[in-house]
Amino acid sequence: MDLTDRRTAVTKLFEAHRKAPFPSRWWGGDVGGIDMVMLDANPAGCVSVWLEQQGLLDDRRRNLLAEGEQRLIPVIPELDANHTWQRGIALRTDGTVLGGPR
Repeated sequence: MDLTDRRTAVTKLFEAHRKAPFPSRWWGGDVGGIDMVMLDANPAGCVSVWLEQQGLLDDRRRNLLAEGEQRLIPVIPELDANHTWQRGIALRTDGTVLGGPR
């Protein structure tokens, strides 16, 4: 997948994610010791920058995404049926963003 296709895919998923309500049961709480608000917010900022900078991301943000991926793994079984929200956080930590140029 080239950069244009990746940006198109990420833009669509990110917009759907941003429009989806954050699950109320996770406001101010955590799942398995992971703060769900921060699991969502930190990578959201990174994806936003990635989109604004035409697919480029600095090392600090790339590291935040990679760390978010590790935090997401044990949380996945706890996610509810709001698939848009799940896909939104997943896209931030998969190869769609991390696999691109620096």
